[in-house]
Amino acid sequence: MAKRVRVRPEYIDHRSISVIGGIDPGVKGALAVIDSQRHTIFVADLPTLEYKTGKKTRRRIDPTRLAAMVAPLDIDHIIIESVHSMPAQGIASAFSFGHTLGCLEGVVGALQIPRTLVTPQMWKKHLRIGKDKTESHRLVAQLIPQGADVWAHTNRNTGSLIIHDGRCEAALLAWYGCMELGFPPGKLEMIE
Repeated sequence: MAKRVRVRPEYIDHRSISVIGGIDPGVKGALAVIDSQRHTIFVADLPTLEYKTGKKTRRRIDPTRLAAMVAPLDIDHIIIESVHSMPAQGIASAFSFGHTLGCLEGVVGALQIPRTLVTPQMWKKHLRIGKDKTESHRLVAQLIPQGADVWAHTNRNTGSLIIHDGRCEAALLAWYGCMELGFPPGKLEMIE
Protein backbone atom coordinates (compact mmCIF):
# COMPACT_ATOMS: atom_id res chain seq x y z
CA MET A 1 0.00 0.00 0.00
CA ALA A 2 1.34 3.43 -0.93
CA LYS A 3 2.28 5.67 1.97
CA ARG A 4 1.08 9.28 1.99
CA VAL A 5 3.94 11.70 2.32
CA ARG A 6 3.55 15.42 2.88
CA VAL A 7 5.85 17.32 0.53
CA ARG A 8 7.78 19.77 2.64
CA PRO A 9 8.53 23.19 1.16
CA GLU A 10 12.28 22.93 1.88
CA TYR A 11 12.53 20.12 -0.70
CA ILE A 12 10.95 22.15 -3.48
CA ASP A 13 12.94 24.12 -6.06
CA HIS A 14 11.42 27.56 -5.43
CA ARG A 15 13.02 29.14 -8.50
CA SER A 16 10.77 27.19 -10.86
CA ILE A 17 7.49 27.89 -9.03
CA SER A 18 5.21 30.82 -9.71
CA VAL A 19 1.72 29.32 -10.13
CA ILE A 20 0.17 27.82 -6.98
CA GLY A 21 -3.20 26.12 -6.77
CA GLY A 22 -5.45 25.46 -3.82
CA ILE A 23 -8.28 22.93 -3.72
CA ASP A 24 -11.06 22.82 -1.17
CA PRO A 25 -12.42 19.28 -1.70
CA GLY A 26 -16.04 18.31 -1.85
CA VAL A 27 -18.88 18.52 -4.32
CA LYS A 28 -19.30 22.15 -3.26
CA GLY A 29 -15.54 22.65 -3.33
CA ALA A 30 -13.46 24.88 -5.56
CA LEU A 31 -10.09 25.43 -7.20
CA ALA A 32 -8.13 28.66 -6.88
CA VAL A 33 -4.91 29.42 -8.75
CA ILE A 34 -2.56 32.27 -7.89
CA ASP A 35 0.07 33.38 -10.40
CA SER A 36 2.63 35.21 -8.28
CA GLN A 37 4.42 36.75 -11.28
CA ARG A 38 1.30 38.11 -12.99
CA HIS A 39 -0.41 38.91 -9.64
CA THR A 40 -3.64 37.20 -10.68
CA ILE A 41 -6.05 34.73 -9.13
CA PHE A 42 -8.45 32.38 -10.92
CA VAL A 43 -11.28 30.75 -8.95
CA ALA A 44 -13.76 28.11 -10.16
CA ASP A 45 -16.15 25.63 -8.60
CA LEU A 46 -15.09 22.00 -8.97
CA PRO A 47 -16.98 20.40 -11.89
CA THR A 48 -19.50 17.78 -10.86
CA LEU A 49 -21.80 15.28 -12.50
CA GLU A 50 -25.11 13.92 -11.30
CA TYR A 51 -25.93 10.24 -10.92
CA LYS A 52 -28.84 8.29 -9.52
CA THR A 53 -28.77 5.80 -6.69
CA GLY A 54 -32.25 4.38 -6.34
CA LYS A 55 -34.58 7.36 -6.01
CA LYS A 56 -31.87 9.81 -4.96
CA THR A 57 -29.86 12.01 -7.26
CA ARG A 58 -26.33 12.60 -6.04
CA ARG A 59 -23.35 14.58 -7.27
CA ARG A 60 -19.68 13.71 -7.46
CA ILE A 61 -16.56 15.27 -8.94
CA ASP A 62 -16.29 14.90 -12.72
CA PRO A 63 -12.63 13.87 -13.24
CA THR A 64 -12.70 14.40 -17.00
CA ARG A 65 -13.90 18.01 -16.75
CA LEU A 66 -11.60 18.63 -13.78
CA ALA A 67 -8.56 17.48 -15.78
CA ALA A 68 -9.65 19.63 -18.75
CA MET A 69 -9.98 22.63 -16.41
CA VAL A 70 -6.67 22.14 -14.56
CA ALA A 71 -4.35 21.09 -17.42
CA PRO A 72 -4.14 24.46 -19.25
CA LEU A 73 -3.52 26.42 -16.02
CA ASP A 74 0.17 25.39 -15.86
CA ILE A 75 0.10 24.94 -12.08
CA ASP A 76 3.57 24.43 -10.58
CA HIS A 77 2.39 23.17 -7.18
CA ILE A 78 -1.01 22.54 -5.65
CA ILE A 79 -2.21 22.53 -2.04
CA ILE A 80 -5.10 20.13 -1.34
CA GLU A 81 -6.94 20.24 1.95
CA SER A 82 -6.47 16.85 3.58
CA VAL A 83 -9.88 15.92 4.91
CA HIS A 84 -11.34 12.78 6.44
CA SER A 85 -14.71 11.44 7.43
CA MET A 86 -16.13 12.18 10.86
CA PRO A 87 -17.29 9.48 13.33
CA ALA A 88 -20.98 10.49 13.11
CA GLN A 89 -20.93 10.74 9.31
CA GLY A 90 -23.01 8.23 7.36
CA ILE A 91 -21.43 5.49 5.26
CA ALA A 92 -22.55 6.92 1.91
CA SER A 93 -21.34 10.37 2.90
CA ALA A 94 -17.96 9.05 4.08
CA PHE A 95 -17.55 7.05 0.85
CA SER A 96 -18.42 10.12 -1.22
CA PHE A 97 -15.88 12.22 0.66
CA GLY A 98 -13.17 9.59 0.12
CA HIS A 99 -14.08 9.30 -3.55
CA THR A 100 -13.78 13.07 -3.97
CA LEU A 101 -10.34 13.28 -2.37
CA GLY A 102 -9.14 10.26 -4.35
CA CYS A 103 -10.44 11.77 -7.58
CA LEU A 104 -8.67 15.07 -6.88
CA GLU A 105 -5.37 13.39 -6.05
CA GLY A 106 -5.71 11.12 -9.09
CA VAL A 107 -6.27 13.98 -11.53
CA VAL A 108 -3.49 16.10 -10.01
CA GLY A 109 -1.14 13.10 -10.02
CA ALA A 110 -1.99 12.15 -13.60
CA LEU A 111 -1.21 15.72 -14.67
CA GLN A 112 2.11 15.38 -12.81
CA ILE A 113 1.50 18.44 -10.65
CA PRO A 114 3.44 18.29 -7.36
CA ARG A 115 1.04 18.48 -4.44
CA THR A 116 0.98 19.04 -0.71
CA LEU A 117 -1.81 17.72 1.48
CA VAL A 118 -2.47 20.03 4.41
CA THR A 119 -4.96 19.65 7.23
CA PRO A 120 -7.52 22.40 7.85
CA GLN A 121 -6.06 22.89 11.32
CA MET A 122 -2.58 23.54 9.91
CA TRP A 123 -3.40 26.10 7.22
CA LYS A 124 -6.10 27.86 9.26
CA LYS A 125 -3.74 28.21 12.22
CA HIS A 126 -1.09 29.67 9.89
CA LEU A 127 -3.60 32.23 8.57
CA ARG A 128 -4.97 32.83 12.09
CA ILE A 129 -8.57 31.86 11.44
CA GLY A 130 -10.85 29.40 13.22
CA LYS A 131 -13.16 26.62 12.05
CA ASP A 132 -16.07 28.94 11.26
CA LYS A 133 -16.53 29.41 7.49
CA THR A 134 -17.46 33.07 8.01
CA GLU A 135 -13.89 33.67 9.23
CA SER A 136 -12.58 32.31 5.92
CA HIS A 137 -14.95 34.62 4.06
CA ARG A 138 -13.95 37.62 6.14
CA LEU A 139 -10.20 37.01 5.58
CA VAL A 140 -10.40 36.35 1.84
CA ALA A 141 -12.61 39.45 1.40
CA GLN A 142 -9.86 41.47 3.11
CA LEU A 143 -7.01 39.92 1.11
CA ILE A 144 -8.78 39.97 -2.28
CA PRO A 145 -11.60 42.55 -2.02
CA GLN A 146 -12.27 42.81 -5.78
CA GLY A 147 -13.59 39.23 -5.69
CA ALA A 148 -16.51 40.15 -3.42
CA ASP A 149 -19.12 38.66 -5.79
CA VAL A 150 -17.07 35.44 -6.07
CA TRP A 151 -16.84 34.95 -2.29
CA ALA A 152 -20.51 35.60 -1.48
CA HIS A 153 -23.78 36.95 -2.80
CA THR A 154 -27.01 38.25 -1.30
CA ASN A 155 -30.13 36.12 -1.43
CA ARG A 156 -32.70 38.16 -3.39
CA ASN A 157 -35.63 36.83 -1.38
CA THR A 158 -34.29 37.08 2.16
CA GLY A 159 -31.47 39.62 1.85
CA SER A 160 -29.14 37.27 3.76
CA LEU A 161 -25.53 36.75 2.74
CA ILE A 162 -24.77 33.40 1.11
CA ILE A 163 -21.08 32.56 1.46
CA HIS A 164 -19.37 30.37 -1.14
CA ASP A 165 -17.09 28.75 1.42
CA GLY A 166 -15.49 26.36 -1.10
CA ARG A 167 -14.24 29.29 -3.17
CA CYS A 168 -13.11 31.23 -0.08
CA GLU A 169 -11.18 28.31 1.31
CA ALA A 170 -9.63 27.30 -2.04
CA ALA A 171 -8.31 30.87 -2.42
CA LEU A 172 -6.94 30.80 1.13
CA LEU A 173 -5.29 27.42 0.50
CA ALA A 174 -3.53 28.86 -2.56
CA TRP A 175 -2.56 31.95 -0.50
CA TYR A 176 -1.22 29.66 2.24
CA GLY A 177 0.77 27.73 -0.40
CA CYS A 178 2.35 30.92 -1.72
CA MET A 179 3.35 31.95 1.80
CA GLU A 180 4.73 28.51 2.66
CA LEU A 181 6.77 28.47 -0.55
CA GLY A 182 8.25 31.85 0.25
CA PHE A 183 6.44 34.42 -1.87
CA PRO A 184 3.45 36.23 -0.33
CA PRO A 185 1.04 37.04 -3.18
CA GLY A 186 0.36 40.73 -2.44
CA LYS A 187 -2.43 42.48 -4.34
CA LEU A 188 -4.15 40.18 -6.84
CA GLU A 189 -6.43 40.79 -9.80
CA MET A 190 -9.33 38.37 -10.42
CA ILE A 191 -9.31 36.68 -13.84
CA GLU A 192 -11.81 34.36 -15.49
